[in-house]
Amino acid sequence: MSHSETKAKCLKVMNESGRVGNCDAAKQDGLNFYKYKFGHHPDLRVYFKGAENFTPTDVQNSDRFAKQGICVRQNLMLAVRILIDTYDDSETFKAYAREIINRHIKFKMDRALWTKFFTLFVNNLKEHTTVDEETEKAFQQI
Repeated sequence: MSHSETKAKCLKVMNESGRVGNCDAAKQDGLNFYKYKFGHHPDLRVYFKGAENFTPTDVQNSDRFAKQGICVRQNLMLAVRILIDTYDDSETFKAYAREIINRHIKFKMDRALWTKFFTLFVNNLKEHTTVDEETEKAFQQI
């Protein structure tokens, strides 16, 4: 699959369930990822100090995720979009991916988690929109 085909497939799904912006739907898209993560991967809660015992319902109703989380949620969706948009510019893509990883060093995240991110991300998207096999492969390619 070419870089432009990969980008197009990923962006189509992102436009349905991975939006950025201040509208309620975009805010919920970001929140849905954290709800998915807390519900399906409770082992990752350790990276959210003070929310280690949160359930997906707690995430949805939490002031923490409602207020400070707006920035975090939008940063996540924006970061994924930037990775997709820069995929055909190898130097920029690698530099941005490296910057994201460096930003998370302070959380002492296991490096193995980075290779699993898009699997987790796509599984969340599948709960809210259709993700065909080719699109899933496109996300994994990125």
